[in-house]
This record gives sequence, C-alpha cells and structure tokens, in this order.
Amino acid sequence: NQKIAVVLHIFYQDFVESNPVFIVKDPFGRFLQLTRHDYILQPACEPVIYIYSDSQKEYRIKLGSKIKTLSTYPHHDVKEGWRVKGSDKGSITLSQNGRKYKYLFWEGTSGYLPPKTDGFLVHVDSLSVFFLESLKQLGLNDNETEDFKEYWLPQFNQPDVYYRISFYSQDLIDQLFPLEITPKPKQVIRVLMDYEVVGKDRIDLSTPNMVSVDRIEDELFVEWGGIKRPPKL
Repeated sequence: NQKIAVVLHIFYQDFVESNPVFIVKDPFGRFLQLTRHDYILQPACEPVIYIYSDSQKEYRIKLGSKIKTLSTYPHHDVKEGWRVKGSDKGSITLSQNGRKYKYLFWEGTSGYLPPKTDGFLVHVDSLSVFFLESLKQLGLNDNETEDFKEYWLPQFNQPDVYYRISFYSQDLIDQLFPLEITPKPKQVIRVLMDYEVVGKDRIDLSTPNMVSVDRIEDELFVEWGGIKRPPKL
C-alpha cells in the first residue's frame, strides 16, 4: 500500500476558520477522529513556585487571566489568588490557615506556543548531567533542580533516543503565563522547558545562547515548569 503524506502550512486564523477535526471511517467500520496538532494549546505542566523570604512579609500571587487552570495546589482563588509567606528554604505558608507547603503548584494553558526550532540535542543517557548544568545556569539551586529532575526525568522514558530540549525566555513566559505578585520581590526567576522526542539519530539543531542568572537569596520568587510536545509522526 502506498502512503501519501501532505504537509500544509497554514496561519492560525485560517486554521480556526477551517475544519480542524476530521471524522473518517476505517476499513473495519470504526469511526476515527483526526485532529491537527499544529495549533493545539499545550499545557504548561507542573509549574512549581518557591518564595524565599527572611521577613514575615505577605505576598499575594495571582495567576493572570490568560491562564486557564487545569489544577492548582493549594486552591488558587480566581479573585484573590494565593496569600502566602515565604521562608529561607523557599517553602510556603498559606496566610488564611497557617498551613505549610513545600511549594505552590499550578497547571494550565494559555496562548498558542509555537514549537521551538532551536534547542539542545540531548541523549536520554545524558539528561541528568544536562539538567544539573543548564538549570544552575538558569538560576535554580540544588534543591529546586532535584525537585525538577524528580518530576521530569521519569517523563523522558524512551530508551536510546535523543530529545530536543529548549527553554523559553522569561519575557515570553511573562507574556504567555502572566503572574501578579504583590509586593514585587527583589528577583523573579521563571524557567519553562519545552521538549520532544527526536529519535535515535542525531539531527542538526541551532543551539541557543543561554544567559546566566545571578541569583540572590532573599525576597526571591522562583518557578519552574515544562511542556511536553507530542512526538512527530
């Protein structure tokens, strides 16, 4: 059987005005739904927030209206957000009930994130070392890096393959996933990874220049998260 693949490059508005979902009937009489993934909104999975503060200052953290949350922990009030106090270890105390949390958590979607065309080509066997080096450069400390690796490394579960791993600039993160933080901390560090399986063979990939972050340790807000792209078929 001859297979024919047709690749269409369309603008987002054209896609919206077209019929992005197809229902087809296979030879066995089953109805299948086919959907273009080019413009599907990707969730920013597992964004985790730490607040470093030696004072008893209360912070109000509110997810921007662009973010459509899938889940939050503890509960994020749409109008009030989180009212919390930080600690020298980055852990969080919720003002309303005094409960302590290792970090805040949210998961959600925002605007369309175009797939990255640059990044780092990393073999699955080199992921741990890659994250140790790159996350330190981006401003995460040892504890945050270990939390990141504990969650994300099991997601890279295909053997003997290369991954394309990219990081969004903080300016773009702020645009797509805006946060309101009152009062404003001395420093805000936001790390958002984007990755996908490349395959068993190496490919040519433009490697970006990552700017090293000089981290302070007081009145500091830190967030990390990631986006897993579906494999290209």
